[in-house]
Amino acid sequence: MVQVLCPRLLGREAEMRALGLTAGSASCQLAHTGYVMAGRLHVSMDDGTELDLGPGDAHGVGPGHDAWVVGDQECIIVDFTLTGS
Repeated sequence: MVQVLCPRLLGREAEMRALGLTAGSASCQLAHTGYVMAGRLHVSMDDGTELDLGPGDAHGVGPGHDAWVVGDQECIIVDFTLTGS
């Protein structure tokens, strides 16, 4: 399944629900493989590693991360994460 996610449009609470996270979760425990179509995203891993993604960036982000949109432009990511059958 291919999802097109835009964290800025979904909002943090809706995004967490969409990913199956519950209140109090420190970070997303899913791995993501994706491609940034527009906007900028900052990723912070539980181990302290930080990553900035922008248009044209392909990425693999492992479990144990948080991410947020940087700037005023919406962030559009094609996420190839498998979410089930």
